[in-house]
Amino acid sequence: MNSLIRFSLKNVAAIFIITFLIIVGGLYAITNLRIEMFPDIEDPTLTVEAVYPGASPDDVNKNVTTKLEEKFNSLDGLRKVESSSYESFALLSLDFPHKTDLDKKEQQVNKLIEEANLEDSVQTDVKRFTMDMIPIYDISVLQKVKQTWMLISQMKSFLISKRFQVSMTYKFLGKRISLSRLQLIRKKRYKTD
Repeated sequence: MNSLIRFSLKNVAAIFIITFLIIVGGLYAITNLRIEMFPDIEDPTLTVEAVYPGASPDDVNKNVTTKLEEKFNSLDGLRKVESSSYESFALLSLDFPHKTDLDKKEQQVNKLIEEANLEDSVQTDVKRFTMDMIPIYDISVLQKVKQTWMLISQMKSFLISKRFQVSMTYKFLGKRISLSRLQLIRKKRYKTD
């Protein structure tokens, strides 16, 4: 330790040069470092939502969940299937290994759903979760109906032009309307065939 101190005191110019190089290297690294608040992370999971109106949980399990599970088990690379059956609703989660091409898997899942011969009243939706699905802005507005509709239409057209996906929830309160929730979600550009 004493030798390091003696070297530093004898070679002040070398210490300044080394310190300067470290600072310049750090500044260079900071300016070229790419940092995102919400990095583009995609969980290799597909979620299948199936709505079977008016069906009991047992009917949903028997006529929807079991049929879909049997079809999905034939998917290559599938790690696990988790499912839940509720009244009029089934939720299935398909977990794949990382670096799986989810676009292809989503097409395969849609094809298997068609082959499952579900009741005509069953509606299915395949979704995947990404960080882009998290709202980046929530807003609430309470105004008279006419003024609020004008405000909402102006906001919506502006936001869509800026490539946001807009999700809104309204409540009517007598002569007033409340925009109880407005969500902005960045649109992700998926590859399309």
